[in-house]
Amino acid sequence: MFCSKCGNQIAEGTAFCPSCGQSVNGQQSTAGNVNTNTANQQAYNQNTAYTPNQNGVSYQNTYANPKSLIDQLSSKIKIEGYVWIGVAVAQYIIGIFYIGNVINMISWYYDVEEYIVPLITGVILFIIATINIRTSMEDLKYAKNILTSPVGIVAKYEPVAPRIVNLIYNILFGGVVGVIGSAFGFVTRGFVMSNEKAFLAIEAQHSQQQH
Repeated sequence: MFCSKCGNQIAEGTAFCPSCGQSVNGQQSTAGNVNTNTANQQAYNQNTAYTPNQNGVSYQNTYANPKSLIDQLSSKIKIEGYVWIGVAVAQYIIGIFYIGNVINMISWYYDVEEYIVPLITGVILFIIATINIRTSMEDLKYAKNILTSPVGIVAKYEPVAPRIVNLIYNILFGGVVGVIGSAFGFVTRGFVMSNEKAFLAIEAQHSQQQH
């Protein structure tokens, strides 16, 4: 006998489908409904399977819709990447302000020692902004890659220490601007960890398909 809703095979005498919970009272295992059940199974698979564009690998798990999870994660990573670009631009502007102001004041007062701290701050802002630009480029690349190769997702987002360090130095030298970028990073991590089992299942099935 096959379930009329999801198409999964079920044992004779079963009251409810163990896969989708559909009541199966009165269903008969006749040859006439095999094609219908097959069509139902195909429709069910299309709603619960994720097929990347390039290699055609299909992923299924019982936790959530894999395609939806991967698409949502990719979208969140893209947003995080663009946010970091905005943060870096703001930090470049602030750095230019610090350095430009120092140069201007030195030209008037010729007292270099008084402006060492703001000069160093400006230089550090430039360095941090460059790091954040690199981070954003990596995020945007990863957001694209996971659509066809969803591997290393949990391993990438599980460690929290690097994100805390990133938050601290961005707060120290970026203020509110730095907090915004780090906050988006924690949002993405929270999404991954709240769906950890689903992502691990997707990764495991991808690895099986590759071997």
